Amino acid sequence: MFLYVGDAARFNVSSRELPRFLPGKIHIVRNKNQCAIWIEDKFTKGWETARELRIEVRRPGIDQEPLVRFLWLIARDEIVVERLWSGEFTAYLLRQPTWILASHLRLAAWLCGGLPSGARPLRPASRVRIRRGTLTEENTEVGRETRRNNGRFEYGKTVEFIRNSVFGSMKKSPFRSALLLSGGVDSSIVAAVGKMVGKQLHPFVFGLKSLVRPQNREVDDFFYAKRMSDHLGFSLKTVRLDSRRLVANVPTAVALSETPRGTIIDDCVALVEVAERLKRNGFSTVLMGEAADDLFGGFKFALRYYKGKDLQRYYLHELNVSLPNELCILQKIFEPWGISVIHPLWTLELKQLAERLPLAVRVDRKRLMKRILRDAFGDILPSEIRERPKGVTRDTTQIRFVLEGRFGKSRERYRGIFRKIFRDGFTWPRRRSN
Repeated sequence: MFLYVGDAARFNVSSRELPRFLPGKIHIVRNKNQCAIWIEDKFTKGWETARELRIEVRRPGIDQEPLVRFLWLIARDEIVVERLWSGEFTAYLLRQPTWILASHLRLAAWLCGGLPSGARPLRPASRVRIRRGTLTEENTEVGRETRRNNGRFEYGKTVEFIRNSVFGSMKKSPFRSALLLSGGVDSSIVAAVGKMVGKQLHPFVFGLKSLVRPQNREVDDFFYAKRMSDHLGFSLKTVRLDSRRLVANVPTAVALSETPRGTIIDDCVALVEVAERLKRNGFSTVLMGEAADDLFGGFKFALRYYKGKDLQRYYLHELNVSLPNELCILQKIFEPWGISVIHPLWTLELKQLAERLPLAVRVDRKRLMKRILRDAFGDILPSEIRERPKGVTRDTTQIRFVLEGRFGKSRERYRGIFRKIFRDGFTWPRRRSN
């Protein structure tokens, strides 16, 4: 992960954190998960032996594609940073006192003595160029050529392609991993395919210790996760969430996710508990079934607002912008515990396929969504799981209702906490009591 500033003289970093300096006034800070780079003004004068500095970042044995590329063209006095399609790296653009490209919003808040106005993330599948003090942003448009492909769509061949792609992705995943298993279609497919390719998966399901309101069995993750685990012969572990700890986790979730969005924070407060549990159990990787909704279907509420080409454009935006941002946040939540999140369904070839899926394939009459994915793996799933309707985690677990009871129902209910953490310089939330 990278940081570029025009004047590094105002920053103090412990020498213990600097395992190496490059000649001149470029400094690289490394630790287990990050790499920060800063460059002082007018550096290129007097250092003419090198032509460029090129770095690709990926997690060894996990990422099939790089998360980010950094290129410094020394002779041209130009820096290029690309945030790639995977979305597991977020860059923030700021301007204080000059252009800054930071990997973490909390890092920028710490360096700048508070969150500068106008901070915004670098969008997925885009790049920035910084040349002689001027910054420009460009689209890389990954998958553009596939969206222009107007060839005949063949349902049977597409089903076979999806199945082969998911099997191939699972074969490349680590041998031993935790798995977040809700008993829904997506995570159940990851579990079943992982079992078939010989992976050692350890499923976990999470939810409240005590429900705050009655619910139907079809939204009971504990029931369906147990059903799928028994079907595969797995030993399922449960993470029972205490309402008071969820409330106490909100500042930590806001600080790690770097967003005030209620729909995101509600899930993250629970994932903080899950991350701690996985760490205690010795896991360094966790598999999730995320991305399937945006790849193969879409959330049903959009059908109330969009039709035809507008609906198709909405789904493309969710696939190319919203989803990568959300996957990035999931990685940020688990990162402090040294756990890498792996999404076996989120591969470049499946993303390129999803960009050209017709609406008739995404939306089915029963509104179950993802019919093509259900058909691709229907033979390895129990029938009640194959036909289980989509459930939103914060609703099925009732975490949303707990947090709304404490913070209110407004979509902006976490905005004050966000400002308190970032506005006056980054301060880590107070350590909670057990």
